[in-house]
Amino acid sequence: MQNSLRQTRQRRGHTQMTLSVASGIPQTTISKLERGSSPYYRTAVRLAKVLKVTPAKLFPAEEGGAS
Repeated sequence: MQNSLRQTRQRRGHTQMTLSVASGIPQTTISKLERGSSPYYRTAVRLAKVLKVTPAKLFPAEEGGAS
């Protein structure tokens, strides 16, 4: 499974800690999101803003999910 948050963060030159400081999102939350937890909408928006992408780019909807 690809992790878009981790890949984008690394491409932009951020560690979890620098992204945490820039976004105001705790590092522990970023770590959980990179391991597959689902974000709150506001969290996704804040991370996407710092990384200069859309929230959907960081957290793409999984195909075949529950309806």
